[in-house]
Amino acid sequence: MVLIVATVALCLCICVFHGRSAVNPENVDRITPGMSLSEVEAIMGESATHADVVTGSVLDAQTFAANGGNKYDFRQWTAQGWMDTSCVVVILDNDHVVCRYYNRRPQGQWHRIKARLSSLF
Repeated sequence: MVLIVATVALCLCICVFHGRSAVNPENVDRITPGMSLSEVEAIMGESATHADVVTGSVLDAQTFAANGGNKYDFRQWTAQGWMDTSCVVVILDNDHVVCRYYNRRPQGQWHRIKARLSSLF
């Protein structure tokens, strides 16, 4: 019983003191076309977790089609939660934002733990 209470207390402390991730829809709304990469990093609080060069077309400020075309810089910030994985994607042309969007997938840490456990049995 003491172990259960200690585990629950530890989880609550982690949730309270861990803070909210910068990877959220509100921060995506703060990123606007024309912003520089340094302005985006100031909003996100750190450098991107993934950077690459992609080819495609910017259809609007929230839609990028990876169908060939022009080369753009790609930056992604990712946050791994217990129940989902969220990411902010920013597409840049000449170091300025041309497209940005938020994506949330339902596979988080809990999904990975369940998959690992089921592979063991």
